[in-house]
Amino acid sequence: MVQVIIVIIVIFVGAFEVDVSNWSPFAPHGVKEILTGATVVFFAYVGFDAVANSAEESRRPQACSVDLVLNILDYEKKSNHDFKNRVCKSDCLNFVS
Repeated sequence: MVQVIIVIIVIFVGAFEVDVSNWSPFAPHGVKEILTGATVVFFAYVGFDAVANSAEESRRPQACSVDLVLNILDYEKKSNHDFKNRVCKSDCLNFVS
């Protein structure tokens, strides 16, 4: 009950700080861009939830955590390499490959 009261207080106090001039133009790139962003966030959450549930049900959840960190690092390494090759044909960015 305390959490609900705190949320209501934050909404009430924040309502007086809204600058409605920021609402124009609303969605200058269209509603499709808003839905695309919401979809990306939703699937990122669903993926995180799936990993958390898998780790919770495994016999050695520490191994899942190590695998997750290694996969993230591998993805970052590959995406940085692709970014360097795609965007920067010269040596304007120094990536460790």
